[in-house]
Amino acid sequence: MPHIYDVVIIGAGPAGCSVAYNLYNQGIKNILLVDKDVFPRDKLCAGGLTIEAQVCLEEMGILEIVKTRAYEVYKVKYITPYRTILKGRRVETPMPEMLVIRRKIFDSILLDYVKGLKVSVREGIHIKGFWENNGKICGVISSKDEHIGAKVVVIATGANLSGFDLKKRSYPKIISYMGRYENTNFEKNVAYLIYDKDFLPLYGWMFPEADDQVNIGIGVEWPTYSKHKITEYFEKIRSTYLNQYMKDARLTGITRGFPIRYTYRIKDIVDRNILYVGESGRIVSAFTGEGISQALVSGRFAAHTISKYLNNNCLAELAHYEKLVRRKYRVFPWLRLVKSFIRYKHNWRIIEAFQGKESKLSSQFTENIL
Repeated sequence: MPHIYDVVIIGAGPAGCSVAYNLYNQGIKNILLVDKDVFPRDKLCAGGLTIEAQVCLEEMGILEIVKTRAYEVYKVKYITPYRTILKGRRVETPMPEMLVIRRKIFDSILLDYVKGLKVSVREGIHIKGFWENNGKICGVISSKDEHIGAKVVVIATGANLSGFDLKKRSYPKIISYMGRYENTNFEKNVAYLIYDKDFLPLYGWMFPEADDQVNIGIGVEWPTYSKHKITEYFEKIRSTYLNQYMKDARLTGITRGFPIRYTYRIKDIVDRNILYVGESGRIVSAFTGEGISQALVSGRFAAHTISKYLNNNCLAELAHYEKLVRRKYRVFPWLRLVKSFIRYKHNWRIIEAFQGKESKLSSQFTENIL
């Protein structure tokens, strides 16, 4: 008879680590966190930690550790299709507008922190699916046919659900293309979001990882654009909008076509004793593609409801998880309308009037952009 864990968490990224930490913090220690990779492992992501993500990390007691390896961004400049840099209205907060950190580093910090709590962790183990018996989920099964028993299974595998997608639903998808550069000459502690008429309603970005190192990327709706067009627009961001800061820059790495899956309606993130957290539950902003804060928050919600379930042995407690997530992200259905509005270049005149204009891009780029 295999050992029966209270909770088995599949995936040791931000969502999985958040679940593990919050369960342990609530006194639930009979848990197992597994991942198919051995850490540190790379993760394709721009690595921006929003203020909400920073708040979550502070609550976990790990923010200061993360900050020692992250680059602080105090201002994000939004460039409109009319080459205007928006003035914006930032809410005053003691935290940076954003922290930028490579996911290989960030995820390892989180996992090491969880390991430090003496949570059971197994790396390099591939889970191929659920262990099901007479309609009941008894745990999970590894690729080597090891049966791991669990009262609750949490799926935190990110975009790729593989054998865990019981509903077989299709979701919208953003495809991103990103490159890393060194020896750049951008303003310090400043990031850029670039809204170009060719790939609205999404955007390109420049996130600084150090004073002279940045990652530059683009996200587009899939399959609206061909791979050739995505490559073309990526090059346009670098050469047209950012060229003045990159005359001596060197490309150090490039990533093509990593997916971000999202939904406008949070649904089916609880199935019997299975919970889906983070991007596995498609809990990602359809507007920005940001998902790290949602991973941390949904992980906390999952731990809260699992704790109640284990204490009361009432399956209905788990269903409350979906209600918590829906309530937190009740704006998600409205993001479809927001994206429809900003999809059209002329509507950006309204946004400029509301937000205010800080400045114009250098006139030497006017012909290329327009």
